[in-house]
Amino acid sequence: MGEMARRPARHGSALARTALPAAVTGGLTYLIAYLVGVDLATCFLLAVVVGGIALLAGFLLDLEQRLNTIERLEQDGVAGVRRLIGDTFTDISEATTLFGQIEASGLRTDLVAQLVRNAAAFTSDSPPIVHQFAQAKLKETADLLKQLAEGGTVTYYGEDRDWLLGLTQQAAASIDGITLAAVDHGLWYSELGQRYLDAQRRAVMAGRRVRRIFVLDGTMMELDSELRQAYEDQRQMGIEVRLLDRSAIPIPLRVQVRDLIVFDDILAYETTPTTADPHLAQVAETRLVLTAERVTDAVQLFAELWEVARELAPAPEVPVDVYLDTEDETESDQVFKVVDDLAVWLGHRTPVEVERHPGSIFRRAKTRVATDLLQTQMQDRVVRLERALQLVRDNDLRAGAAGDGYETQAAIALIEALSTIPHACVRLGRVLLVKYTGASGAVLVVRDLTLPEMEVLEQHPHLQTSPQTILAELDRAVRDRRIPHAREGS
Repeated sequence: MGEMARRPARHGSALARTALPAAVTGGLTYLIAYLVGVDLATCFLLAVVVGGIALLAGFLLDLEQRLNTIERLEQDGVAGVRRLIGDTFTDISEATTLFGQIEASGLRTDLVAQLVRNAAAFTSDSPPIVHQFAQAKLKETADLLKQLAEGGTVTYYGEDRDWLLGLTQQAAASIDGITLAAVDHGLWYSELGQRYLDAQRRAVMAGRRVRRIFVLDGTMMELDSELRQAYEDQRQMGIEVRLLDRSAIPIPLRVQVRDLIVFDDILAYETTPTTADPHLAQVAETRLVLTAERVTDAVQLFAELWEVARELAPAPEVPVDVYLDTEDETESDQVFKVVDDLAVWLGHRTPVEVERHPGSIFRRAKTRVATDLLQTQMQDRVVRLERALQLVRDNDLRAGAAGDGYETQAAIALIEALSTIPHACVRLGRVLLVKYTGASGAVLVVRDLTLPEMEVLEQHPHLQTSPQTILAELDRAVRDRRIPHAREGS
């Protein structure tokens, strides 16, 4: 109402400004004509004509001003519309250009559109933590796509399962991996390892080549039951598997050996452990490498290592060593029989004697796997035997403490056969039974040998002829990584 009331007032004011000069002009004309002696009728006519002309001129001048104003407004409006249309077309052009680039990239445009739509579904009512997490994931995805597109290196601190499984599932031609104990210890029996193996199995079924090199840190690592089981399992899946002793790696390549997987000879997946100790190591960081030169180096490294790697050797010989501080052959034969029967129960052939030293009898024998027992089943029997020996020992060497299974009866028979022998050392693969007589009587120790301890005994079997010091010597040799001090042939 206020705006409508002001408009007539402005129109009335404009009319007054136009008419007043015309009236003044007409009045002055009438006065001048009258003073010069013109008759009244002519004076009036002149006043009307001149006043009308003045009024018309005022109206024309006002009209011109209004037209100028309208023209300026029109020009401003057209410029504004042009700017608006220009900005809109710029935005449309940029969006069209981006969409065109996405189409040219080969990526599925519907997935990109889905990402945008899902991002647009967020509202201001969403919790702040959800907003922040979504923004962080978008930034992470944007950075990943940038590095992948530019052929650079992407680093993830820790182990990224999505990269590993996703690349395995999407590989089109080949998957070549180098496995280090410090990184992949226990991997194959973990949830991630099982999914990774299944993805590789499917890749083999789809006609892709999958190869793996297990790098062995020591000669005795080949005896590790988990490694042998993983080797056999993966071979059955169609994966080409080889073993590589570190000592067999060409000297120029030793510093380059690392845990890596090369997909399609285009992308390398590398992991770095926190420590070299396989029992303590975790994955410190994971890298996706697309740099052409570095990927080429990784492909060449795998090819050279594959050439010097080897197949898993037949079931290795398992040492069955018995030292007895006695010259009584009847006693010793009784011990030998119990030990040989245990070896057969554990899934090996009857041990074959290699050498025997008289005096205090030291018999060294070898055996091999002879049954169809799985490595896990053989491992279970070893654990049961160790447990039985410990239970019988803790019952003051009397029968009945560990139950009535075969391993229990065998443990009882072995300990009873050793009851009259003051010092003895029995090694059955990784199980070591040591007996010696101390100041307080007989001492019986059952030990599950580690791989480093087994390596020491392979290099220095004479340690077994000193039951009183063998455990300390093993500890010292493994800790100091040096030759034990025990005398040869003692």
